[in-house]
Amino acid sequence: MASDDSPLVAVSLAHTGLRRPSEFATEARIEYRSAVQLWVFKPFGGMMANSNGTLHGFAGLLIDIYILERVVITPSFAPGLYHSGSGKDLGFPLEFRSQVELSYRFPSGARIGFGVNHISNAKLGRINPGIESISITFSTPGFPSPG
Repeated sequence: MASDDSPLVAVSLAHTGLRRPSEFATEARIEYRSAVQLWVFKPFGGMMANSNGTLHGFAGLLIDIYILERVVITPSFAPGLYHSGSGKDLGFPLEFRSQVELSYRFPSGARIGFGVNHISNAKLGRINPGIESISITFSTPGFPSPG
């Protein structure tokens, strides 16, 4: 972790439906990434909406792994509530989002990165087809963390 890491507000634009072109949708996402450390993890939460009317609100944990001074790998995991709209039915209202992001961290603390994520219900629902997306994300230092 960089000693000057701040909480981040992250905005993403994504392409959903990588396995099947019929599932294609344009996705927008906003997240708040806390600077609070819980052992090596940081809490985060956000909301995703796509062009098919799909909504996914989520909260979970992430870890920033610095592989070079300015290059960061950020794996994350977040359960959340999912509403398919006219998009893909994933089989259950509780869906889990796992993601990995590779980003460049500017001296200001802002980042630009590329990510891949997968959303599925871990076989809790009647079906579990899952869906993937690739994204570009811009993160900027946000509001201070409490405490």
